Amino acid sequence: MKISFRFPTRLLWGVVFTMVGLPLLEAAVSPVAWYRLGDKDPGAVAGAVGNATTLDFIAARNLNRTGSPTYLNNTVVSATNALGSTLGMRFGGNGNFYSRPVVSTAQNNFGVEAWVLPSGGFSTQFIVHNGNPALNGWGLVMDVGGTRIDPIYTVSGLLGGGTRVGSFSLGRGLRAMHLALVRDNGVSTLYVDGVARGSSSVTPIAPASAFALAANGVTPTNGPFTGFIDEVRVFTFTAGQFSPSDLLVNQRRVTTEAVDNFQGDTARLNGKSSGFALATAGWFEFGTNANLGTVTARQSINPAATPTNFSQVVTGLSPNLTYFFRALTSNSFGVTTGALASFNIRPFVETLPPTNVTATGAVLQGVANPKGLAADVFFEWGTTTNYGFVTSPVSLAAGSGQTNLSETITNLFAGGTFHYRAVLSTGSEVLLGTNVAFTTSPDASGSRFIAGGVVVSISPPEAVADGARWSLDGGLEMFSGLAQGPVAPGRHTVRFRNLSNWREPVPLEVFVVGGRTSEVSVVFAPIPTFAVGTVPEQHARLGELVEFNVSGVPAGAQLQVFGTPPPALGSFSFDPQTGRVGYAAGPTDRLPFTLTYLVNGVPVGTNTITPLQALPPEAGAISYDRPLPDDESRDYITISEQLSAGEELFNNVSNRVFTVDISGKTLVFDGAHPAQLHRVYNARENIKELRLHADRVIIRTPLELPQTRVTIRARELRFEGAGAIDTTPRLRWTKPREVTWADDNTIGFPGSTGHDAGDVEVLVERFYADLGPVARFVMRGGDGGPPGEGRNGVFEGGSDPVFFPGSRSIPRM
Repeated sequence: MKISFRFPTRLLWGVVFTMVGLPLLEAAVSPVAWYRLGDKDPGAVAGAVGNATTLDFIAARNLNRTGSPTYLNNTVVSATNALGSTLGMRFGGNGNFYSRPVVSTAQNNFGVEAWVLPSGGFSTQFIVHNGNPALNGWGLVMDVGGTRIDPIYTVSGLLGGGTRVGSFSLGRGLRAMHLALVRDNGVSTLYVDGVARGSSSVTPIAPASAFALAANGVTPTNGPFTGFIDEVRVFTFTAGQFSPSDLLVNQRRVTTEAVDNFQGDTARLNGKSSGFALATAGWFEFGTNANLGTVTARQSINPAATPTNFSQVVTGLSPNLTYFFRALTSNSFGVTTGALASFNIRPFVETLPPTNVTATGAVLQGVANPKGLAADVFFEWGTTTNYGFVTSPVSLAAGSGQTNLSETITNLFAGGTFHYRAVLSTGSEVLLGTNVAFTTSPDASGSRFIAGGVVVSISPPEAVADGARWSLDGGLEMFSGLAQGPVAPGRHTVRFRNLSNWREPVPLEVFVVGGRTSEVSVVFAPIPTFAVGTVPEQHARLGELVEFNVSGVPAGAQLQVFGTPPPALGSFSFDPQTGRVGYAAGPTDRLPFTLTYLVNGVPVGTNTITPLQALPPEAGAISYDRPLPDDESRDYITISEQLSAGEELFNNVSNRVFTVDISGKTLVFDGAHPAQLHRVYNARENIKELRLHADRVIIRTPLELPQTRVTIRARELRFEGAGAIDTTPRLRWTKPREVTWADDNTIGFPGSTGHDAGDVEVLVERFYADLGPVARFVMRGGDGGPPGEGRNGVFEGGSDPVFFPGSRSIPRM
């Protein structure tokens, strides 16, 4: 069936959201003053001298400039991540500082913090101080010692009058640090990058006189600082309420958190925001692709605990779609966005590596999330990927979130290789985790071995009646269906009795797991019997044994068999008592040879045996040492992308475009599928042609291919769930120019031709689409002139669906 379409259809979906409220709490810290040193100063640019006044972000406690400190691009990663800081201030030593009268007279339950990067100098350097360093107040200070070749920089908290609080030293490998001095309930502590570095119980004297950055505010020439300072904050708090998480270095403006609370077609979006004690609003953007498109309502975020979680529940979600989302917040810092994340509401299960592997046991591990459904989870395990053993199912109630799976298996054998996978069953579908293999520890003592058993079933019953038997490791012969035990755990060999009229199976290996019985089923093949003189031609492939019996020899007569010419290296056998003939081709046997049958020396018949070269099994030919991949796996997919030599106008953008060929057994376009074909090729605007070749093509998630020519050649094309192909071009248009018609002087705007949607050509044997109102092919032309007949009443364009012979009707195209 070959089909071409251009149809003006549209795919719509809707999502409803509900908001999860948060209790209002009192802020942990209250900012007193906050100097962003460039990010809030009007006209500040890197390299310029600092403004005469640098603004206080919280109140009107602005600082006045002395000298010529300069703005500098902020390369301190932690400050950028936490606050989005882009600028800081570089101070060059003597005569370069900012100051004002003290910003706080607190003697307890206060803090001061800043990002600092020293760059040289000697002696004592004041980073920030509130008060007179010689007499009162508190702040941060740096002592520079050592030698000019090997200087040592030691930072401390300072209580005016000479008391140092904690210390942290750096050598020549200078780096940016976040420093903080916090006094909580009578104890002052120095923090470096959020980690406590020493404390003091000395009570500071009430600050008086000046507050200064990069200098002693009372005597500025005493201890000027050389280096970079940014984001200086002074704050207070209720006794006992401070936590290191309240420091700016430990906060982020907003982060996108994992989705949870899956219930049917609903899920809860989560974010986390630091409000910095500022009025903050949070919300989410989400959609079925990275362009998002849906915005939830804003909610007030409590600035108390830092950071604060916020959530919103969305509903109307489809299990066949992958959704993208991100968290956003807004306050006086501005609007900021968290990282883009994705989710779907389909259950999942994953196998994890085992733990506690010993000679005789292991703990199997996995993780599962039924996404709001009731489900059972368990492990399949065994000595091969056929498994054979199952752990007891564990029930997960509806509404369960992500759950870690763990199961202990015992009575294994030392040095053995075992396979397992996690399984989740919802009642409507079974999901399989990937296979994981592990090897138990060697243990020659065998003192902990627990015996198992072996049982072999033989068919057909006629072979059993003729005397078919089996034995384990050369021991006693056993009847079909009887178990032999006790058997030590490990690898064993089963062999079979040689019968005259039956070809026994080749010896095979079985693995015994302690405390369990390993079951084996085999089939004896009957050996053909031919009347003497009627034996047909035989073909003997290298590595295979050709056997047959000769009958019809009169009683008492002697049967003889000769080969002409005799095979070079192959083994030829003949048993005159039973009439059995056997031949196995040798590696150099190439030519046919003739068998002559004589009864009492008189020839009575001939037949030909032709040696053939071996054709080993495919798995052996390619040495495939693991299970064959699933038909939908990337291991079965070949992708070729050819880039055009030059640029061309496509989707109204001049660009180089791709021709993409994808072939495989089963191609699945699903946002949640591990092959990731949908993620890679959906919504790409530079694919001029996409050609799919496969046994089956399955489309579960809307596939946007703007202006792309799509060709599908497959045995079966399936649309499941909301799956669709949309080749509508991107909406980019310009107003047509005004013209005057020559024949009647009419002024008008001729309709410009819109961009064509991409053509779709389908050549398949079978087509399937879930019933429902979903349009499976969406091909709307781009915006152009008004519809209707042409200027002269002539229909000048358009297209109709073309159905080729043998095609079938397709629902809702």
